[in-house]
Amino acid sequence: MVIELDPPRGVGLVRIGSSRAEAWRTLGNYGVVKHFSRAGKESSLVVRGQDNEVTIFAYFDSGDRVEAIEVARPAAAVKVVYAGVDLFGTCADEVVRTLSMSATVVESEGGSTYRVKALLLALWRATVPESDDDPDGRYFESVLVSAPAYFEA
Repeated sequence: MVIELDPPRGVGLVRIGSSRAEAWRTLGNYGVVKHFSRAGKESSLVVRGQDNEVTIFAYFDSGDRVEAIEVARPAAAVKVVYAGVDLFGTCADEVVRTLSMSATVVESEGGSTYRVKALLLALWRATVPESDDDPDGRYFESVLVSAPAYFEA
């Protein structure tokens, strides 16, 4: 399966600005949809694909519209792609270099997080490699596409 990112419009079949009912329906194409508690509020939805091959979160604004969609690192059979780049199958440094060729990429959290404001896109990894031989943190662990106001709140 290939899931295409279309920032700032959406991820795969799920669209930014969709109602909760629309998001539930489209997320259902990827697996079983459930309510998800984030920051103490049960205002998000999560879908885990069959055999946990993919996990997608939908976050909602105060108007109950999708304001952000996050995809966690999927199983190898699933590719999450933006502009032809496999965001989880390509090493993080190469993803950043490729994105930097067409937009400004801002690093934060010591290299764990990268934001591409022009695309309303963020990438995250839990750790950064400490040396060239360190395998930890070589690949991103999640990607998020959002509405313009998401990071301003």
